[in-house]
Amino acid sequence: RHALSYGLILPFSLHERGPSIPSDFSPVWPWVIASMGEDCIFDEAWPKARGEFLAYGAGYMRDNRAQPLSVRLSVGKHTKELAVFGDRRFKRLGTYPTPEPFARMPVIPQTAFGGSSFSLNPLGKGAESQALSDLASSEVSMPNIELPTELMIAKGDRVTPAGFWSYPPHWPQRTKHLGSFD
Repeated sequence: RHALSYGLILPFSLHERGPSIPSDFSPVWPWVIASMGEDCIFDEAWPKARGEFLAYGAGYMRDNRAQPLSVRLSVGKHTKELAVFGDRRFKRLGTYPTPEPFARMPVIPQTAFGGSSFSLNPLGKGAESQALSDLASSEVSMPNIELPTELMIAKGDRVTPAGFWSYPPHWPQRTKHLGSFD
């Protein structure tokens, strides 16, 4: 069976401190890689049943406003929303920490929930907290990027990794759609 797959890249900056967009936009790949980061995967030419939209960027905090910062992206009737926090760590007794102020927080897998033992986002942070005893570590890092409807409240919570990026081909979110192979 033959399939035709095409992609469209429409770059624009949502913030005056965001990356500048080259005027002629060629070659495109160095700009795409710089925007996404070296660890992100651009899944060009992967056939999909439906269209999707992805975004690579950061949340920008002004004037030390209350956290979390709400970051929302809408295309037509589809909306994706994230809660963005400064760095936080659970203390030894498991008390909920106050987020540190931040100027810019990248929305990337490394700032979302996950960890090396968590297959849905092995690049993230916060998942390893279940393996650490209170005596082994005095602080456990928390994710900076979360779904507003599913926040990490207690040490050991397992929440859904949140972001706007594409999943690498070997992550379970993608491999479950590949079917079976002989």
